[in-house]
Amino acid sequence: MFQPIHLINTNIDELKKYQERWESDRGRKIQEYIIEKIKKGAGEDFLQYDFESGKLPILEGEWDLKGIQIWKLDVVFPKNDTFEAIDFSYSRFWHSTFKNAAFVGGGGGSFARIYNCQFINCLFYLCGWRGCTFEKVKFTKCDFMEHTYFVNCEFKDCEFVGCFLKENVFSDCLFDVNSSVGQFEKQTNNFGKHVLDNKDLPGIYKGIKDAYSAGEVYDKHRDYFFKQKATETQYLRKGFSKISAQIQESMTGYGVRPLRVVEWAVFIILMFAIIYFSIFKQSIDIAFITSLSAFSTMGNVPNISFMNYLYLFESLLGIGFFALFITVLANVWFGEK
Repeated sequence: MFQPIHLINTNIDELKKYQERWESDRGRKIQEYIIEKIKKGAGEDFLQYDFESGKLPILEGEWDLKGIQIWKLDVVFPKNDTFEAIDFSYSRFWHSTFKNAAFVGGGGGSFARIYNCQFINCLFYLCGWRGCTFEKVKFTKCDFMEHTYFVNCEFKDCEFVGCFLKENVFSDCLFDVNSSVGQFEKQTNNFGKHVLDNKDLPGIYKGIKDAYSAGEVYDKHRDYFFKQKATETQYLRKGFSKISAQIQESMTGYGVRPLRVVEWAVFIILMFAIIYFSIFKQSIDIAFITSLSAFSTMGNVPNISFMNYLYLFESLLGIGFFALFITVLANVWFGEK
């Protein structure tokens, strides 16, 4: 369950320590130097030599960029391990664009803030983001590979467009009403030729569903709940369990599609009208009225003996479908409360 970030980011002293170290004269010069190296493509262990030679005394290690501020950076990176194992905890990214960047090998960070940034054709692999805030961020054609996760992150007005998700990457996150996740790519966009396993789709949809639920975006929550259950039925269930789930999907949309109950009701009324018309030689209008009366349980039982049984059977179906419709509608309307 998503927790407000200010409630879990309680170590204010640590936050100040890593952010304020860049604000001294020495810290600003080191930050400018590191930003220049990032503009040149960064790369695997791009801080190792400078750290070991003592040029970066404010850092705690060669992977430590905690608290750094990146402002109006627009870089096209070579396709390699751009930010391998780099820790961006407490960092702030503003108005920047990263193309072909790779966040891999244990990188990521906690309680970072990313605002008005774009990630285009980027790779996220073996990296985690916890308690981060993403606002006005767009991920385009990015690949999210194994063991990549966003935990208790907040997404405001964010977009995921044409991305590849190897598995569920959202755990206890929050999406607001302006955030959107487009159609997934079936294979990686830029890094290797990995293919999406359809059996992972229910888990992916569940992560997105829970994020919309945390943001109280209930229409999208229902959409992704339906997708979760539908893919679960299609790719995971077997035997009678699958048949039962298919019936639920067809008749009620797993309890979130009340119009499906209406569609079935209309079909039953028309089907019985055809029976009354063809077997009992009623006119089309009378057959339809008879069927509608039976389904709504508002008419008189006909005098023809065999027709009585059909009429009563349709009445029972009508009672059942009215109850089913009310149940599904109540689930949709009052489930939000």
